[in-house]
Amino acid sequence: MVLPKVIRNYPNKKHILRCADYIQANLNFNYGFPYIMTNNHIGVLNSNKKKIIIPPDYDVIYWVVPQNVLCAVKDDKQIFYDINGKILKNVPSSYYTKRSIV
Repeated sequence: MVLPKVIRNYPNKKHILRCADYIQANLNFNYGFPYIMTNNHIGVLNSNKKKIIIPPDYDVIYWVVPQNVLCAVKDDKQIFYDINGKILKNVPSSYYTKRSIV
């Protein structure tokens, strides 16, 4: 998986989380929720709080409704998160993709 504008997360940068191998270069991209990568899996960071809101365990993550809902995909299963990292249970069927995501 290739992310736009990623940088290597060097351990000596204390202000960036050390649990990610790569982090999106522009921390304000995606409304202040940049993507992080570890072992070819992707997660999401809250750049204001320097806190992981979605752990880097997923194959694909994308915004369903900008600034509101993120969809994380692993093994063709979709899991929806709000911007605080809480898993959403009852989401509208329109949020689900009609095709398999690889």
